[in-house]
Amino acid sequence: MNLGDFLSRIEGVPCSTAAAELKRKSKDFFWFSPILSEQLKNCEADVVVCPRTVDEVIRVAAASAATGVPLTPRGGGTGNYGQAVPLQRGAVIDMTALDRLVSLEDGIATVDAGKTLFSLEEELRARGHELRMFPSTWRQATIGGFVSGGTGGVGSVTWGGLREPGNLIEATIVTVEAEPRIITLTGADCNVVNRTFGTTGLLVQLKIPAQPAVAWQDLLVVFDRFEDAVAFGGAFCRAQGVQKRLCSISDERIAAFYKPFAEWIPSGYSVAGLIVAPAGVLAAREMAAAHGGRVVLHRATEAAEKGATPIYEIAFNHASQHVLRRERGHTYLQSLYPSADVLHALRAELGEEVMWHHEMIGFDGGHSMNGLPVLKFTDAARLEEVIAIHERAGAPVANPHVFTVEDGSRYKRLPGDQLGFKREVDPKGLLNPGKMRTFTVAASG
Repeated sequence: MNLGDFLSRIEGVPCSTAAAELKRKSKDFFWFSPILSEQLKNCEADVVVCPRTVDEVIRVAAASAATGVPLTPRGGGTGNYGQAVPLQRGAVIDMTALDRLVSLEDGIATVDAGKTLFSLEEELRARGHELRMFPSTWRQATIGGFVSGGTGGVGSVTWGGLREPGNLIEATIVTVEAEPRIITLTGADCNVVNRTFGTTGLLVQLKIPAQPAVAWQDLLVVFDRFEDAVAFGGAFCRAQGVQKRLCSISDERIAAFYKPFAEWIPSGYSVAGLIVAPAGVLAAREMAAAHGGRVVLHRATEAAEKGATPIYEIAFNHASQHVLRRERGHTYLQSLYPSADVLHALRAELGEEVMWHHEMIGFDGGHSMNGLPVLKFTDAARLEEVIAIHERAGAPVANPHVFTVEDGSRYKRLPGDQLGFKREVDPKGLLNPGKMRTFTVAASG
């Protein structure tokens, strides 16, 4: 690795070697995991590179191939698995300056990979449209980072995850070779860059579907029994006549940490956080009542975003964050519950050790319960036991305490030859090295 040669080859591209910037841009939210916190705490890049155009990305890629300096792509750094952490030093390539909404035509948005999802939603709404889905961290998260490391988010109750056909139309990447190529993937071929942690090309532009904008409404529903909240979540998602953007279920122990909503949540009550279209509010109220729940808060999502805490900030890993920021002896898992019976059996077996929270997500024409349970952390061995208990019960776990694509994805892994594609577009293994465990550099011959 020749850092001096690398920097001379990209002269004119904004860079930083300031200590504070290197520290900040070499981290993501891996602190959610005490295991990753220990493993990754000392990882730091030698330089942060901030290309502003695709041409500058190509220059950076060519310089990497010529000098052997590794590149770790980074969006907003909101991932939880160390995706944006440089394991082998080198350069963090910060893509956030590539931030244009290029076009919106026939409900298809063409957007640069570094654009934050919040700013993208603002621009789409100015044109009468909105995103299908976004992570709860969308104020910092970029569309390229979401595709590279995410799976779904707010909106996925209707549209499923990023893996569902139709949710990712086109992805354009730059290869890391002596003469970098621009490759545009379409449809199912996008699977080779979807959730690969930036190991299979430098994402520079995407085409995604946008839908007509809706005046969404936030509803908070409380239940005195977790079992009733779970049953309501399933019934609500099966209600085809209700246009919905979120259905997030939390037990009474996690709900107690939702301080922005403390005045509305009685002690000992489980909650459902909903985002629905105005025409669905009445049906949501009626369904909640039929399952023993009551709506304690109803306000426009847009109004909450301007002055209060929106409902989506107690959903997905924002829910975990409410606990972890107050109880640092806790961590979380990512699980898939095949049925309410499995979830309740696990809850009975694990008792006070685990707090329960899951998202209702569209999956293969139906709905799944995607769990983000929060648990007390004692040591790595006990964490593995809890994972094993889940798996024996039939609830697969995508382990968020490892940093490789293969080991952490499990049921989130997409079909497609990601390994073969990496060999094609990154033959020297310079893109986020160490994150694809099965990749080895081919011997020269």
